[in-house]
Amino acid sequence: AVPKPTSLDAWTQYYKNITQMGIYVFALMLGGCVSQEIQQGTLVNLVTKGLPRWTVIVGKAVVGMLLWIWITSLAFLVTWAYTAYYFPDTRSPHVVLAFLPLLVFGLFFLSLIVFGSTLATNNYGGLLLTIVVMALLYLAQMVKSWQHANPVALIGDNMKILVNSDALTKLMPAMVIAVVAAVVLFFAAIKLLDRKKL
Repeated sequence: AVPKPTSLDAWTQYYKNITQMGIYVFALMLGGCVSQEIQQGTLVNLVTKGLPRWTVIVGKAVVGMLLWIWITSLAFLVTWAYTAYYFPDTRSPHVVLAFLPLLVFGLFFLSLIVFGSTLATNNYGGLLLTIVVMALLYLAQMVKSWQHANPVALIGDNMKILVNSDALTKLMPAMVIAVVAAVVLFFAAIKLLDRKKL
């Protein structure tokens, strides 16, 4: 007999869809956010008229983060609504807490995309860098002592947090590392763009 579906099944589907396909669609959408502007020469007029180059990176970061929040939040709210309607059980008590690491991961992932796009000379170079770094982080996740400090844990332990809020405290090192890495990558992207010929 097939077990009766619960709210955990709905949330499992949400996190699988976002982390297995959603982040890569996001990367494809923004993969050329800086390199494409440089290739097409659209930044030349803006920069020659006095726009500081750092505002390009900050603008890409803000728009990208708003897009990430909008996409994940919309899917989250739809999932929450249909889960509450179809599976009104108490097996998923911490839905908002489980969502927070996903938002923090989005900041890290976006910084990686923007840095890769700034470093590369074409769209594919930035995407390739993002994929290689993500693959290395997934490999590092296999080392047990690194798991709670790895930003990839932020998209892997959401179901544990959904059931037990204590699991969130174990992810604090990964959240701090993700935020610090994001700041460093955005700063590095600004420095790279400052030195790049437009």
